Amino acid sequence: MTEEAKRAQNEYKKAWRAANPDKMREQAARYREKHKDQIREYTREWRKKNPERVAATAARYWEKKAKTLAAQPESAQDQPRDL
Repeated sequence: MTEEAKRAQNEYKKAWRAANPDKMREQAARYREKHKDQIREYTREWRKKNPERVAATAARYWEKKAKTLAAQPESAQDQPRDL
């Protein structure tokens, strides 16, 4: 396949993906379901190799959660939540 043909095919695929986001979501869900063990293992390894980034993400989560709780009235904080 020539470079020009590859470029044309890539442009077509990009346009098709943009025009069919629902089909792309379905395909991604099928892929995740079929490869969940490999994805889980990759994620586990990535977390081991990047502990500082994992810690930074957790810190941002807890900071945002603290702000959300601080913004709620105290009576809402004491209420049990149905999960």
